[in-house]
Amino acid sequence: MPGRRLNKGALRSRRYQVLGVILLFCAVVAGVWWISGRGAGQRDLAWQRLKAEGRLRVGLDPSYPPFEWADEATGALNGYDIDLARELGVRLGAQIDFVEIGFDGLYDAVRTGKIDAIVSGMPYDPTMTENVAYGVWYFNAGQFLVVQVGEGKIGSVDDLDGRKLGVELGSTGDLEARRLERKGRQFTLVTYPTAEDALNALTRQQVDAVLVDAISAYVSMARGAAVKPAGPAVLDESYAVVTDRKSAQLRAAIDQIILQMKGDGFLDQLRDKWLLKKDAP
Repeated sequence: MPGRRLNKGALRSRRYQVLGVILLFCAVVAGVWWISGRGAGQRDLAWQRLKAEGRLRVGLDPSYPPFEWADEATGALNGYDIDLARELGVRLGAQIDFVEIGFDGLYDAVRTGKIDAIVSGMPYDPTMTENVAYGVWYFNAGQFLVVQVGEGKIGSVDDLDGRKLGVELGSTGDLEARRLERKGRQFTLVTYPTAEDALNALTRQQVDAVLVDAISAYVSMARGAAVKPAGPAVLDESYAVVTDRKSAQLRAAIDQIILQMKGDGFLDQLRDKWLLKKDAP
């Protein structure tokens, strides 16, 4: 599971820490803007193409298991984002054409019309909002408190006083823990070289809780560790489908489907399939 790209994901986390509520707010504002007619003068070429041809071009960088990767033998694409994009196609009534692009080139590709949308574990980046639009989040990869199964007294950072908290040294969780200390929280901070080491310490009862990213927590759970997230995210890093700002109709349609997926349990199924299965990559 995640090798090289997980490191990239950690860098993303340090760069883009924005509350998931902002994503939903931006999506609602974009929808109101379109419905009110303010965007009526701009043609949504991606939406027109989808309606005329029944195809949606989805860009991704297939080097981030379990979200997206290519089978070495066959080249077939697999992962959470692949299943998500295909289901988007089903619900939009469109064929999905995957376009493989290096991560650094994805934004340019959607801005220049090479692709219609990005589905590639993209967190909200406030520096890009002049050119692209972020939709309703579909996965929160942020920082969570994780405790042992059976622990019933730790449900939030308010319950950490007098306890030992493990973190990965230099991680976003480490920075947040030190911020909490400065605000007066009275816990003992224990640092480890990796998130995996911190989670192993938790299973050995060397700490009472750890503050790590969601993917690391799910990987540990998939490998059989008797641990669980405690409460909501401490810090959000929400992945969303990205479109060009001019694609208001496509954006609104995708957001509606993502909200449906939240309500009908499809996103929970993807989480269980790709992050909690025993043989997760």
